[in-house]
Amino acid sequence: VTAPTLILWGDQDAFSGRAEQEALVASIPGARFVAYAGAGHALHWEDPRRIADDLVRFVLGEQALLQRVVFRLPRGD
Repeated sequence: VTAPTLILWGDQDAFSGRAEQEALVASIPGARFVAYAGAGHALHWEDPRRIADDLVRFVLGEQALLQRVVFRLPRGD
């Protein structure tokens, strides 16, 4: 995976443990990890506002990073 990656996980998830999430983070360069205390496997249903806020921050942060990189590229004129 080379795309910007955000991994969201609830610490009460009965299907996927923290070790699995940490392995994902370790295997995807630059991946970001957010753990939600008290949330289970269905984060988007359990805390939709927080999920949306974190997704927006992630996307906006990636856009800002991309803009900084693009504007630093030399012009080809």
